[in-house]
Amino acid sequence: MRDLLLPTLLLCCAALSACRPDDGIPCPFGPDDLRASPAAVTFRFENQACTTVCQVFLGSPSCDDWGITLLGEDTLPHGSGIDFQIPPGTYDLLIVECSEATYQMTDLDLSEDGAWTFGLEEAVPGTACPAALTVVNQSPTDICHMWIAGPQAERYDYNWLGDDIIPAGQALTFPVSPGTYDVMAEDCDSNILRAELDKDILSPVIWNVP
Repeated sequence: MRDLLLPTLLLCCAALSACRPDDGIPCPFGPDDLRASPAAVTFRFENQACTTVCQVFLGSPSCDDWGITLLGEDTLPHGSGIDFQIPPGTYDLLIVECSEATYQMTDLDLSEDGAWTFGLEEAVPGTACPAALTVVNQSPTDICHMWIAGPQAERYDYNWLGDDIIPAGQALTFPVSPGTYDVMAEDCDSNILRAELDKDILSPVIWNVP
């Protein structure tokens, strides 16, 4: 099954058509439905885009509800992938970057095992992303929440760290699409350690906290 490029930016999540016949896929489809079928196939989702993915949804084209993200509290940084065991069928796919940009593919034939790659034009497979934010934690406490919000975001919605942390004295690099972002780091009690609005990240940037 060939890899797919997902280039279509959606500013909002439109409801799916509810006019198609029942396809046997639970509606909505969520984490509890993974491995629910004895004939399950492997859907491998690989993130090669210069971003971190915070949410991945699969749904029947006949369903008008996306349900719950299959990632739970986890995130998928650039260069990582995850396998899902799902009932075979035709699905719609919704991807939400941690910067809050949203992408959708429709009518994906997932009737057999296959790998699908999320990629954007600025990400060339096998090469480094052109822009990245390296967060250096110079504070005496761990960073538990890292927000890198894109220009379309109205608020900080997604924690790029997921369940991970940046321990005191350590650093972590977040590849991003070149652009301008609002950036904020918080400790584990949600106290702001550093925040910066309209931060240009057009190349690799070092960001010291605090």
